[in-house]
This record gives sequence, structure tokens and C-alpha cells, in this order.
Amino acid sequence: MVPFVGLVISCVGMILLSSIHASTSAAFVVGSAMLVGMGIGFVMQTLLYVIQRFTEAPDIGMATSTIMLSRLLGNALGVAIVGTIFTNTLVSGVQKRLPDFPLDSIQGAPHKIAALSDGVREQIQEAFAHALSNGFTAMVPVMVIGAIVVGCIPAKRVRDRLRSTTAEIPLAEGTAHAL
Repeated sequence: MVPFVGLVISCVGMILLSSIHASTSAAFVVGSAMLVGMGIGFVMQTLLYVIQRFTEAPDIGMATSTIMLSRLLGNALGVAIVGTIFTNTLVSGVQKRLPDFPLDSIQGAPHKIAALSDGVREQIQEAFAHALSNGFTAMVPVMVIGAIVVGCIPAKRVRDRLRSTTAEIPLAEGTAHAL
């Protein structure tokens, strides 16, 4: 249940971040990003715990490494996809707003944007905000799919698992209450 709630919280944060524009306040962005982070925090450790708890002892290392590899690959793939969406949207947005502007003059040098005229700088900021918004919008379906998948995981209580695996193990006198 906790991973599902975490993904819903993250999805809300992503939806909020997908609504940003050039004049969005820093407090709104920080608050929305905190929702995303809090939701992801609910998901990551809980899923690792569930995998480790419901895997047979000889397979725990394999299960843990599979989860960690999946996270790394998912993060790398997600950053690549969202980065591509962001970059393509930014370049096309600047070219659309300022067709004669030489993009290579500011590429890799964001401090040069401050030296531009107000009108040009505002157009670039709008293109940047729109590109950032599109990147977050692309992540919303991923969060929704994740919530659906996690919602389909059968709910099992760890206490029940412990009872079933320790039923055949004789307990020391006076320790049964611990389970």
C-alpha cells in the first residue's frame, strides 16, 4: 500500500511540475519537487524491503541486485528520454520564438543569457519553462503505470510470512510472543 501511495504522491508532484511556466514561483517548484521526492522515498525502500522479505534466503542477494540494476537502468533510461524531450523542446521553442537567434552563442554558457535584452531573455525563459514542463508531463504516464502495477501486487503481511516460515522451527520458551 505504501508504494502505491508514494507513486500517487509523486504523480501529483509531477502534474504540478508539468504546469510550470516562466513566472512560476520558486516556492511552487520546490514544493512540487518535494512531493515527487517524498513519493519516490515511499516507493524505493519499501519495494526493496518487500522483495527481500518475500524471497527465500539463498536468493536474497540475486533479488536485491536485480532490483538495484532495474533502478539504475530505469534511472538512466528515464534521464535519457526526459533529457531528449527537454532538449528538443527547448531548441524548437527558442527557434520558434526567436527564429534568427544564434543558439550556439549561449549553448553551454547560461551566464550569457543575463546579458541579453529583456525581450530575448524572456522568450528564452519561456521556451525553457515550456521544455521543462514537457519533460515532467512525459513522466506522468510512467508514474500512473507504476501505480497500477504496484496496485496489482498482492498484499501480504510480513507477520503472516514470518509465522508460516517459522511454524516448523521450534522456538525457545517464552519467545513466541515476539512473532
